[in-house]
Amino acid sequence: ERNVAATFQLSWNLASEDARDVLRVMSHLAPAPVPVRLIRASLGWAETIPLHDRLVAARKDLWRLSLIELDAQNQPSAHRLLLGFVRHLPDGNSQWAEVAAAIEKEMDRAFDDQDTASYTELEAVLPHAEAVLIRPDLPSQRGIEIAGDLGKHNETLGRFQLAMPFYRYALSHAERSYPGDLPEIAKWQSNLAQVLWDLGELAEARDLMRKALASCEQSFPPGHPHIATMQSNIATVLNHLGELDEAKDLLRKALASDERSFPAGHPKIARRQANLALVLRDLGELAQALDLLRQALASDEQSLPPCHPTIAIDQSNLAMALQDLGEFTEARNLLRKALASQERSFPSGHPRTAIAQSNLAMVLKDLGELPEARDLAQKAYDSTLAQFGADHPRTLRFKNNLDSLSASTS
Repeated sequence: ERNVAATFQLSWNLASEDARDVLRVMSHLAPAPVPVRLIRASLGWAETIPLHDRLVAARKDLWRLSLIELDAQNQPSAHRLLLGFVRHLPDGNSQWAEVAAAIEKEMDRAFDDQDTASYTELEAVLPHAEAVLIRPDLPSQRGIEIAGDLGKHNETLGRFQLAMPFYRYALSHAERSYPGDLPEIAKWQSNLAQVLWDLGELAEARDLMRKALASCEQSFPPGHPHIATMQSNIATVLNHLGELDEAKDLLRKALASDERSFPAGHPKIARRQANLALVLRDLGELAQALDLLRQALASDEQSLPPCHPTIAIDQSNLAMALQDLGEFTEARNLLRKALASQERSFPSGHPRTAIAQSNLAMVLKDLGELPEARDLAQKAYDSTLAQFGADHPRTLRFKNNLDSLSASTS
């Protein structure tokens, strides 16, 4: 160990000060390739032309001294022994606060609905965010936010089992750190409840969302957007529990509130319209549901980038209402667009892709296009079974769809 440390010390002495700063940053992160963007944010170094770029020069210096390796994207990584050596130098903790702040800012992208590039770019940040999160000297508020961001990113990519412990961390630490901050606690109750709903734990999700709604009603005046969000969230769960009348009442209140708070066509209004339409569809009020779904789709197409995942959800929801009305051709065309969009946005086997596959399969069945319908239904069932298990409500529904198509084909 002394010989290894002496070798590291010799290379450290030969490194430039900028190169040492890069290693100080990396020492607080996981022994995995570090995104260049994260290093720049931690050090406050702007990108310039390569000849004068401080990070490019420092990276070359470290590579020349065999202190780092570079991957295909020129992201540096270092051995964990070297990172430990740097971290235990007298000034090894000098970049810690900047690194933690940079991790939080980067992971905050998970909550930006329009930042679809984060779906792939944050994957490289995950091991470093997790490494920062377990540090005992991480400030509580920063830990809550980073944990919540990790939960949100995993939730977005359909990794609900991975998302749940991060949301539980954020909620438990918020309850301990801010016992009187009802809105902060309600935020994490709602996020955890959403993942529980995705996992089929509907009763626990409903109870958590009721607590979140009660907290918001204590903290904000009637009609506040936060209250509307909680009303809409709990209504989604109530809809799946079959409590349709209460769900409809809550969604009408949420929609009316957001129409007062935001300009016409705002994404929040579109979301409330879509959620209300789903409840109205289940209640058999198809004409009103169809009108709301068309409005939501038109609004999101105006406010979001083309092929955004939310637009695909709108298309899928509208297609299901059209299917109920016997408009199979228009429904099929919308679902093909939705499925293509989800396949571009998410990795293979994502839950949203499976939903689009299953919905399209059932419309194709109505159109008599049975071989393609059965193939899509099989893919939807296989990915959902792998993701959630055989007893999840969605898996059971997709299995019924597949069985009905198999019977029709035979």
